Amino acid sequence: MLQIVSLFVLVILFPVTLTAQQIKAALYLDRKAAVPDWFEYSPKDKGLVTVGPMSRASSRNVGVTKYDIDFKKQWTKQLYSQQGRERIDHVAVLGENIIVFVAEDHPKEDVVSIGAYQVDLSGKILGERKEISRSPRNRKGKEPLRYSVSPNKKKLMCFRKEGEKGGKEKLKFFVFDESFRKPEEAGLELPYLAEQFDIRVVRVGNEGSIFVLGRINKTDSEGIEKWQYTLFHYSPQTQKAVEVPLKFADAWVIDLTFRIDRDQQILVAGYYSKRGGEGVAGIVYQRLDAVTHKALVVTQYPFSEDFKGRYLTQRQLEKGKELENLYLDNILPKSDGGVLLLGEQYYVTSSTYRDLYGYWYTQTFYHYDDVIVTSVSGDGKVEWSTVVYKRQVSENPAQLSYFEVVSGEKLYLFYEYREKEIGNNVFSQSIDLQGVLSNRKPFLIDYHSTNIFYRSLCEQINNQEAYLVYFQQKRKVFTLLKIGFPG
Repeated sequence: MLQIVSLFVLVILFPVTLTAQQIKAALYLDRKAAVPDWFEYSPKDKGLVTVGPMSRASSRNVGVTKYDIDFKKQWTKQLYSQQGRERIDHVAVLGENIIVFVAEDHPKEDVVSIGAYQVDLSGKILGERKEISRSPRNRKGKEPLRYSVSPNKKKLMCFRKEGEKGGKEKLKFFVFDESFRKPEEAGLELPYLAEQFDIRVVRVGNEGSIFVLGRINKTDSEGIEKWQYTLFHYSPQTQKAVEVPLKFADAWVIDLTFRIDRDQQILVAGYYSKRGGEGVAGIVYQRLDAVTHKALVVTQYPFSEDFKGRYLTQRQLEKGKELENLYLDNILPKSDGGVLLLGEQYYVTSSTYRDLYGYWYTQTFYHYDDVIVTSVSGDGKVEWSTVVYKRQVSENPAQLSYFEVVSGEKLYLFYEYREKEIGNNVFSQSIDLQGVLSNRKPFLIDYHSTNIFYRSLCEQINNQEAYLVYFQQKRKVFTLLKIGFPG
């Protein structure tokens, strides 16, 4: 049974405690309804697409369901009946096309194939499954097909590593546009051995260019790793790649990523250390022209002593100790050409004990603590760093960490948390343009400790809206909310 609840009823059932957000639509799938494996926003009509089993009782028949802007069901179409060797690999919505990628194992041939179904927004299935890729199965060093969507959501890139140990690292690309005609296929051989080159991020630009960020291991004579980062820009027009070395003076860059902004400039940012190892001393930032690859802005900025003093003692500061267990999660482009860096403190502990019968057990605990947000302006100046204080620990990390949404006015963070006198809830905090942090507030009423917050399934769909996903364990109800934010 599919239950669609109007906004009026929804506000009664799930009142929102934050005035800055509002729930615009809700989809409730109860214990009799099939729970989707995948869902995607449809930019063309602002609707919702879900893909998965057509019944909760059986996963044999897999189908696509389309909802309108208010999550009212429009149609459901069966795609295929699986034989136990197939799985959904990816789903994308490009223009009028819903593309469902399916991976299928072929044990006798020792290969795995990736095929794609194309369904238009009216529910018409356009032809049979089209094979996109075929690669060796279960072979060491072989990686699955991965996917990246352009910033304007009009290009989809599939890519796979093909480098062999002892040989040069290689990548193979397949780029689709909104028409989903035969993809543009290309390959790239990098001038580094596969075992020496670590590919970090691969992205596709609005016009179909491919950007590859990687690092080369430059371990020194004392055994300290000092990675050299480099960026490759592949042009489909020239079918050639240009290497852009990323140089950072007197610093061990330990975490780095990049984004392509709306002006087709390359924004590179991350953390660095002055001592090597995994400590963090501050941030690095570069803004490059995507055509000339000239560095327009270069910044290397240490965290202030006051800021580090939140985590380190005075004696540790005097010895030059750096922040520990801080990992870069994401960078978000800003309208002025700068970025927001989002990092989170993460570490793992274990505890070993013996029960009454003499058996030894080891428990592993995952810790996700403070989120550190740093704002860098378009001219490379660090404007502020703000800390979202939290402590999350569990043997199951699936519900830990946070989900971020950026609007024109603020950055919002959502995370499941237990607070005294309130209990478990999905809490929200916002940071404004000046770095001012709001108080932590529960976002949902009637949220129980047994509920499961699917942080990794949450998604920002445009500048004003996002999907928030959780499962009501007691009622066995899969819940997807569309929430709105000021522009």
